[in-house]
Amino acid sequence: MKKKVVFDSNILISLANNEIDTARFIEMFRKKRKYVSLITQIEILSGPDISAEERYFLAGFLSECTIVPIRRNIIAETIRFRQTRRRKLPDSIIAATAVILNAVLISNDSHLLQVKYPALSVESFELLPASS
Repeated sequence: MKKKVVFDSNILISLANNEIDTARFIEMFRKKRKYVSLITQIEILSGPDISAEERYFLAGFLSECTIVPIRRNIIAETIRFRQTRRRKLPDSIIAATAVILNAVLISNDSHLLQVKYPALSVESFELLPASS
């Protein structure tokens, strides 16, 4: 795996909801350079169903990541990605961010995991078994 990772919104939401083995997650990415698109920051902290505890946890995690603004090069890559792969705008911005940073996108979004796009590398992170 590359030394840089970009986290998709769904991974961080799963992490906050205890759907991911937190210790394993932290260990796996401990030595990586961690990035989050500005769009991910907005998505995860503005959810209407997020609890104060989840917001606090996510804000703490975000403090360990570099928040990537949406600059011209990301805008241009987003346009190319969206025109050729027809994905939603937030997904396109997040994917373009990973491409521009030459980073692995960590996502459990089935649409992003299946997409083939030059310089985009997407990897999933295993969810914990659902409790009954």
